[in-house]
Amino acid sequence: MEKQSKVRAAMAKAGAVVTAKRAAFGGALLMAASSANAALPEVATQAFSTLASYVTEMLTSTWGIAVPMTVGFIGIKLFKKGANKAT
Repeated sequence: MEKQSKVRAAMAKAGAVVTAKRAAFGGALLMAASSANAALPEVATQAFSTLASYVTEMLTSTWGIAVPMTVGFIGIKLFKKGANKAT
């Protein structure tokens, strides 16, 4: 019972904070923000596409190094484990 009354009191208090004026103002801000989207300049679009191709190129070249290194580290770990069991 006490929890329900606390929840009801909190909801009543929160309801008093949001008035009709504040709700209307928030709605107006939301509409202004949604209608104010500007297109990116051509230079920015080219920069992003260049950056995307550079990142793709770097990731492609990284896979050629990462896979052999991972296999090498696993091989070293297995070799150490086998060497420790032999002694």
